Amino acid sequence: MVYVTPTDLGWVPYVNSWMKRMFHPEDGQKTCLNKDAQIFLRELFDSFVDDTLDKLKDYKEFEPIPTVEIQNITRLCDFLEYFISEDVGKFTIDDSKESFRPKLIRFFAYSFIWSVGGSFSTRGYRYVDQIMRRNFSKLIPPQETVFEYQLNLENMKFEPWNVPEFEYDKELPYFSILVPTIDT
Repeated sequence: MVYVTPTDLGWVPYVNSWMKRMFHPEDGQKTCLNKDAQIFLRELFDSFVDDTLDKLKDYKEFEPIPTVEIQNITRLCDFLEYFISEDVGKFTIDDSKESFRPKLIRFFAYSFIWSVGGSFSTRGYRYVDQIMRRNFSKLIPPQETVFEYQLNLENMKFEPWNVPEFEYDKELPYFSILVPTIDT
């Protein structure tokens, strides 16, 4: 038996396996991304992952609970799995490049920011923000850090988080109360 550490193996085999499972299902399920969209998605991984992960290694002191590369990529794929669907992403096998490319890049950007940068403390957000903006500057407004924006699925734009108004219900037990904030 040969043991290969995840560090030596890298993220590529995981993404290859995930894409095969997602887009070439063996159980007869159909996929909602056509071949061109699958190729574009893979190009996004190849374009952004290695360079960004290398740059973020310099700021690991701002990550209270250290993560490893495969954790970040697994989370990225989990996010993307949610977005790449007929229900959420409204993808179909017949989508044209003009239809799938803008959606995929936005879903990838949002997923990438939170899967790779979400483990950093708020003190580290400015460093992560600088790195992510090099990748996705045209998508995200420049006023705040990338963490201050959510992706609006209706208009596919990054917008400030919308925190709902808190209404106190005196009938609720104390430990059942959730006060909405940007972080909850």
